This record gives sequence, structure tokens and C-alpha cells, in this order.
Amino acid sequence: MTDVDTQDFVSRFAAAWAARDPEAFLALWHPDGILRSPLYDRPVAGKELGRLTELLRQAAPITSGSCSTGLRAARS
Repeated sequence: MTDVDTQDFVSRFAAAWAARDPEAFLALWHPDGILRSPLYDRPVAGKELGRLTELLRQAAPITSGSCSTGLRAARS
């Protein structure tokens, strides 16, 4: 991966995350890849990343107010 490739990936990742666009986020991951994060109680397979928001809510539900990223949480 070149520096240009890395910058392109980071830019696309940030845009997908900021837009809360699961399709754009999913396009960044290989289906056979594995995401490991302290936010989840298990590794997340690349093919599951379309469910990332659901998995995050299961791991750390937010019902109102702001989360630590500064993004407003949806009210139930």
C-alpha cells in the first residue's frame, strides 16, 4: 500500500463514518477480514460489518444525549 493508497483509505473511512453510511463503510472491508475492537465482545467478520451499528448498540447502548465522539445519539 502506498502513501496515496493509505490517505485515500483514511479519507474514505472518515467520510463513511461521518456520514453514518453503512454501505460506504462496508465497501472498505474485505468479506473475509476480521475487525477486533474493545467495543465488541467478539471479533466481527467482514461480512457482518453491515451490522456494525447494531453490534455497537448491543455492546454499548445509548438511549439519548451525546456519545463520546460528539455525535448526537438517536432518541428511542
